[in-house]
Amino acid sequence: MEKHKAVGVALVAIKNNRIVYDSSYGFKNIESGALLGKADIFRIASISKSFSATAIMQLVRQKSSRSTTM
Repeated sequence: MEKHKAVGVALVAIKNNRIVYDSSYGFKNIESGALLGKADIFRIASISKSFSATAIMQLVRQKSSRSTTM
């Protein structure tokens, strides 16, 4: 967090479609000292483009796999 000057971060690890770890660190409001909680929401901004591209490529790969196995 120090390296990237992050005020707060949330982490989730998923294994076999199940959450195996979730935690949050830091502040949701540094001025008031309010701690970040698991239910707090982050703005994802431009990173949604990466998520969308990855999801599309996964769908393309799945379709390609199905057509070669039929």
